[in-house]
Amino acid sequence: MSRLHVPALGVVRRYRGAEVDPIVVGRELGVDAVLVGLLGSAGTACRVQFELVRVADGRLLLGDVRSTRRERLAAVPAEIATAVGRALDVPANELEGLDGLGSARSGAAWVD
Repeated sequence: MSRLHVPALGVVRRYRGAEVDPIVVGRELGVDAVLVGLLGSAGTACRVQFELVRVADGRLLLGDVRSTRRERLAAVPAEIATAVGRALDVPANELEGLDGLGSARSGAAWVD
């Protein structure tokens, strides 16, 4: 059984676009870590900034900024999933279903 869980989009949608504290969100969701991010664009350039925050103590587990062109943006979620998996020490085979991320685009993931 996988240790990585990604809640359904409907579960986390209420947080989209809101100024929220990831620790509060994590406690409300009952998770160990929360992935938060921002997407910005200007013309064909895109910038994705994300942080993985441990709920227990607010420690930053992972933080990165990815700059890419709009036509390559679809590849970024899989790159982020891989980085999150490494930060959480999740085996690569458990990330296979998240290569397109599906509901992981909601921005929340955790480990049991």
